[in-house]
Amino acid sequence: MTSPTASAAHRPLVRVGLVLVGVAALLALVTAVLVLAPELTMKQRADIGSTLVVDVPADRDWAVYSTLTTWRAAVCDLTAADGRPIVMRPDMLQQNLFGWPTWHAQGSFELDRGERLTVTCVGPPGQFGVGPSMGIIYFLLVRVHGLLAALLAVAGLTLTIVAAARGKRRSAVHAPKG
Repeated sequence: MTSPTASAAHRPLVRVGLVLVGVAALLALVTAVLVLAPELTMKQRADIGSTLVVDVPADRDWAVYSTLTTWRAAVCDLTAADGRPIVMRPDMLQQNLFGWPTWHAQGSFELDRGERLTVTCVGPPGQFGVGPSMGIIYFLLVRVHGLLAALLAVAGLTLTIVAAARGKRRSAVHAPKG
């Protein structure tokens, strides 16, 4: 006969392990949303060689992205509604927007007020669009969430397997011989 304390002793550890795996799954889902959501914000896209008119709200960094994998392969000009040029910063802190297709940063800019911009890009065949600039904070946030999800999944699975094996071994030791 199996001792009730021997078989039940592993159950709390199995529950903890399963909770960790569940939390890891939620973090993996959050990571997937963080990776794919910015790409979804680029609703207006155009072919390289054409012009795109886009309304851009203020108080945020924005970027021009293209489907071209080489940085600055497309030469893009931005013009405000009043005709003044908007200069893009050539910083390399922007991250690519992953999705279908992956969008590669071409340069970023910030506006002190919302404006309607005319964007023209020339270069090899592909597409371009204007979207939120995703910098180093975004990069770190995605990596931390992903790493934490992986660590919790490994810890939860390990705890669950070890606790279940111990419970099985204890059950076998206390099983009636016959």
